[in-house]
Amino acid sequence: GTLKFSDGSIYVGQFVDGMRSGKGTITYSNGDKYTGSFKKNLFDGYGTLTSQNGSVKKGMFKENKFIGTTD
Repeated sequence: GTLKFSDGSIYVGQFVDGMRSGKGTITYSNGDKYTGSFKKNLFDGYGTLTSQNGSVKKGMFKENKFIGTTD
């Protein structure tokens, strides 16, 4: 499914019980983008967060926090 936010951000991906859960991509209005696993609307599991300034965090996330790479 697709969810558009009032600030212009867009989520495309899976939902469970009306919440962003499963695989998806969210593109924020400021240009930041996260692709990966969601759980109850939060980044949770393996994913990639690319900031509009070009920095990339790839690895495991837990409740929206980057907890480390899996290499």
